[in-house]
Amino acid sequence: MQGQGLAPSICSLSLTPTLAGPAGWWPPPGSTTRAPACPKLGKISVPLEDHVIYSGNLFQYIEENKKWRNRFCVVPHNYGLVLYENKLAYERDLQPRVLINSAGYKVLTSVEQYLELVNSSLPGVTPKSGQSPILKCPTDFPLILWHPYARHYYFCVMTGKEQEKWKAVFQDCVRHCNNEYPISDAVYRMVYEQTKAQYDAVVAKCEEERPQMESTIRTDMDQIITSKEHLASKIRAFVLPKAEICVRNHVQPYISSILEALMTPTSQGFAEVREVFFKEVTDMNMNVVNEGGLEKLPEYMEKLSHLAFHPVKMQSCYEKMDQLKLEGLQQRFDVSSTSVFKQRAQIHMRQQMDDAVYTFETLLHQEVGKLQGSDNLCKSIQRILERVLKKYDYDSSTVRKKFFREALLQITIPFLSASSSPRQELAKFQELIFEDFANFILVENTYEEVVLQSVMKDIMQGTQAND
Repeated sequence: MQGQGLAPSICSLSLTPTLAGPAGWWPPPGSTTRAPACPKLGKISVPLEDHVIYSGNLFQYIEENKKWRNRFCVVPHNYGLVLYENKLAYERDLQPRVLINSAGYKVLTSVEQYLELVNSSLPGVTPKSGQSPILKCPTDFPLILWHPYARHYYFCVMTGKEQEKWKAVFQDCVRHCNNEYPISDAVYRMVYEQTKAQYDAVVAKCEEERPQMESTIRTDMDQIITSKEHLASKIRAFVLPKAEICVRNHVQPYISSILEALMTPTSQGFAEVREVFFKEVTDMNMNVVNEGGLEKLPEYMEKLSHLAFHPVKMQSCYEKMDQLKLEGLQQRFDVSSTSVFKQRAQIHMRQQMDDAVYTFETLLHQEVGKLQGSDNLCKSIQRILERVLKKYDYDSSTVRKKFFREALLQITIPFLSASSSPRQELAKFQELIFEDFANFILVENTYEEVVLQSVMKDIMQGTQAND
């Protein structure tokens, strides 16, 4: 199950794009535009539409002619990597050289790492001693995008500082794309083409049968609910004794260990988000006071509004999740990798940062029309910062709890489902469902609900106790 952020903003402010100021929405001094106070951190539905997240020059290795070429790389709001011949080609809106969907890629910063992955992905192939490397990098700062079954991309930069920046940018792209489609474009297209006809047929059949099903539901809702409860009681009587023993002996003893492994890096990451937000707003406050007052405020707010999507500034938050380990627990619960939990927590961090920035903008927007002079502006920014941080502390705690619960369920439910009862034993419960209700009540879903109930109490207690 995929973690979600906070509930949609309950702020009703509509930021008007026609207001004056470089940021597009920021009101001029003396404006009477107002917005209601936000009891929770707000959020914007599409915060970066038509915005370039990052851009710059790097060198790309062209496999066709085995040469390195300078490229201008642009990361738009959808986190695709777009490579142009040069910056002028981008500014003239010419066709890009390469478009990269980074879903499923790993970002490597040495040729040795790359060769190790290549060798491990080709079983039975042992490189000869003294053999020259397949890739010669002209600098000491390579960046390689590696994928187990898609094309690899080779880049390099001139300094270690540039390498760290581009590594953070590439990792942000991978993180975002993995949250959308965790497969390569080629595989996605292949699966799509093979299943589209069947899918279209299913959709057409569903649309055809929908009126009759809706009529049946409206007419027989009480009977459907009663039948579902009867089925659930029978499955519960069959499954719960085994499930509760399994929970008591094989899940409950490990909940605290799983939580501890999750909580340490996650809590550190969210604390770092708070620290980065505090530092950026404090620096902005000092710059406003020292350099320009209200006249410069729109410029500084424009920069702040993109903070959550600045891969370099957010990297110190994201890298806290690198220490997440589930050693011993991965084999016990058949968890293949921790990457899904790392990336989900990182996405929560980004969302919380964006919500905090948006709430700060909203509250300052309310105040700016009443301000007179830089001293009052400085005090207002400080007061609003403290208010937003209090909300951040509360909301981030709620988000972390939800993330921990979802992670525990994702780790334990497959194990419990396999241990409680073989799936083939569920077939006998099908006869308990009236044929007319078979489209509305599914044995498999009811079984999973029962298994979920068996462990949910322990998970809720564990997350509350470790808050």
